[in-house]
Amino acid sequence: MSNFKKTKVNKITSVFLSATTAIWLSGAMALMPTVAAADAVSDLQAQIAGLLAQISSLQTQLNSLQGGGSAACGYTFATDLKDGSTGTDVLNLQKVLNMDPST
Repeated sequence: MSNFKKTKVNKITSVFLSATTAIWLSGAMALMPTVAAADAVSDLQAQIAGLLAQISSLQTQLNSLQGGGSAACGYTFATDLKDGSTGTDVLNLQKVLNMDPST
């Protein structure tokens, strides 16, 4: 009788180990982390999209506060000006500065 119990326990153990091995080899356990990772990736992509929209909004606000850059005054300054500089860029800079009442 004791031999019969050992055989039965061995068969049950063998079936259990075979089933466990089959599950691991089929990758069923790997699906759960993949679903969680996909959710995490989509959450991160949504956060990135939100941050990019916020950056764009802040850049627009900054441009409006700065007067829109050189395009707003109609002049593009291509050279660095220093004390004693002369020429068209100096004349254009004087025109731009004269447009602003605070200068």
